[in-house]
Amino acid sequence: MGRVMLNIFLSLGFIIFSGVFLIAAQDIPGAGKWDIVGSRSVPQTLLIILLILSIALLVNSVRDWNKKRAAEAGSRTPFSLSDWLRSHTDILLVYVLLFVWICSYNYLGFFVGAFLLMFFLQWWMEDRKFRLLQIVIPLCAAVVCYVLFGRFLAVAFPMGFLDYVL
Repeated sequence: MGRVMLNIFLSLGFIIFSGVFLIAAQDIPGAGKWDIVGSRSVPQTLLIILLILSIALLVNSVRDWNKKRAAEAGSRTPFSLSDWLRSHTDILLVYVLLFVWICSYNYLGFFVGAFLLMFFLQWWMEDRKFRLLQIVIPLCAAVVCYVLFGRFLAVAFPMGFLDYVL
């Protein structure tokens, strides 16, 4: 049962990954008006193949999971999406938050978005209890990312609304 659930979660992750990067690949400069193959065609083709294979893996894994579940119960039980969602809320929340963070970090900025993402995930995983470490750890992680990547490696991070404030 563990291998089937791992396949389900990995396929969901790859579906989200390929979907987000397919959208992002639209910003890569493409071919000219009369050219078919441009610089974005290779990443888009690979991402479409990954998306199709991930959907196939998800469908097969859900079928296998339903068969194993029915065999354990001794009878044919239909797949219940609500039961599955209830039992995997934490993992689905991580996927949803990562998707929202990726879509909004141009507006929030990398550092504010990363801080909010890590803060909310720590708060959720610790049974919704507030602790001081839930502020210190994301703040330190954002500062380390800024110093390491922003200063030493000269990586430009999206600043979001901080670009107008600072």
